[in-house]
Amino acid sequence: MTFERLSALTKLVREYECHKMPDENVVILISFDQLSELRAMCLKSMVFTQENKEYFMGCEVEMVHEHDYVAVAYARDGECYKKQEVKS
Repeated sequence: MTFERLSALTKLVREYECHKMPDENVVILISFDQLSELRAMCLKSMVFTQENKEYFMGCEVEMVHEHDYVAVAYARDGECYKKQEVKS
């Protein structure tokens, strides 16, 4: 994961958090390879595990099967919508 992509991810997370509705959660959809790189680049306080769920900047991280994929989305009742991919 490049620094530019990490910066774009953090900016998008902040933007989604700012505009979310009270019943929505912001989630990060990420491939395993990108999650490994994210863990390597960030402080432990930014990427942490709590109750068997992984979080980045307070947003739940969900693994996807695509390769080299990072996206941010809103989640409500287990459904993700308004996904926006973070390009490299």
